[in-house]
Amino acid sequence: GYGFISTDDADDDVFFHMEDVGGPDLEEGQEIEFDIEQAPKGPRATNVTRL
Repeated sequence: GYGFISTDDADDDVFFHMEDVGGPDLEEGQEIEFDIEQAPKGPRATNVTRL
């Protein structure tokens, strides 16, 4: 699966794919940290970890 992450310091949401998360699905409102890489279609979250 995939989804989008809202951030306080960016205007656009950041795309993520569950392969970059591992483990159970993320829940809305869950705090995470991640890196951002530029993908062909825009920013993508990588190394997503739950806090």
